[in-house]
Amino acid sequence: MGGSSTIGSLATALAERHSQPGPADDGLRLSAYAEWPRHDDWTLRSALVRLAQPEPLLSGALLESARRLDAALHPLSRTLERHLVVCDRALSAATFDPTSVEAATAALPYVDTRAADLARLSTHAGVDGPELAAAYHDLDPLDDEEHEAVGLLAVAVGFDRLSDELTAWAAADPRPEPPITSVDATIRRVVGQLDTMGIPHEADRRPPPRRRAAS
Repeated sequence: MGGSSTIGSLATALAERHSQPGPADDGLRLSAYAEWPRHDDWTLRSALVRLAQPEPLLSGALLESARRLDAALHPLSRTLERHLVVCDRALSAATFDPTSVEAATAALPYVDTRAADLARLSTHAGVDGPELAAAYHDLDPLDDEEHEAVGLLAVAVGFDRLSDELTAWAAADPRPEPPITSVDATIRRVVGQLDTMGIPHEADRRPPPRRRAAS
């Protein structure tokens, strides 16, 4: 998938879907991926506590990456919340055919920020995130913070996908071996994305220690 005409069609279909009335807002947000209840109400955060028992280093590395992302997303949350629309947790460029009648209907509808759907589509091969956001902006102008959030939320999509697998593992009884390969792959991918975007590590955000006054 690629080309300006295809991107424009995706943006147009998405903007039209976002204008439709949707379900009641249950407060779920892609930006709060770590707190989203999943298998047996397990969340990514609680599953990481369970993962820390057999794999403390992996759990810690994934948590540190999530904190980096959250620190960057948090300042944008107020602006994002001003633009709530009907989103689709199952949204995929592979299944979202803007020429079909089904494009008007979300498979797993819920209320979220419009940047969340733009981010979901931008994670698929052949879809350029900035180009998609620009095409959408021409139809329904986005705030500067929303443009910035699309790339960050695309990282959150990676965490969101891993969360389903990791919470299923945590909820299983008896519990199988942890999905180490998936966790490790997610860490490598999101660290690379965050580094490319210049998102600082936690240690880089901490203020320097105070000097003790000379006695």
